[in-house]
Amino acid sequence: MFRNQKPAAGEQTAYRTYALTGNPGTAFGLVALMKHPDHEGNVMLIQGATMEATEAVGRVLLDSVGVTNIRQRLGAGQESQPKLHFEMLFRTMALAGRATNAEIIATRVLR
Repeated sequence: MFRNQKPAAGEQTAYRTYALTGNPGTAFGLVALMKHPDHEGNVMLIQGATMEATEAVGRVLLDSVGVTNIRQRLGAGQESQPKLHFEMLFRTMALAGRATNAEIIATRVLR
């Protein structure tokens, strides 16, 4: 489950995955780009409530269209680098142990 501590309009307070890994159903995954705790560089976290959700988020990050969608959600143009840290929640459907395309459903810019 991913808990949404400050839901924006239209967002839920929690996003629960009821399907177990290997079973069909909706699953959620998260990608976050944050400052490294020692303030030297950045760290990217990728996690999913199931193996399929983790795989789907990873595929978004390796796909040029997926990266473009992320950049657009963060307000970055094609040529500029986003200079901010963020968390992004994705929804995917798991079918027979594989995930379908992941869709961005919530974005938080971290200051």
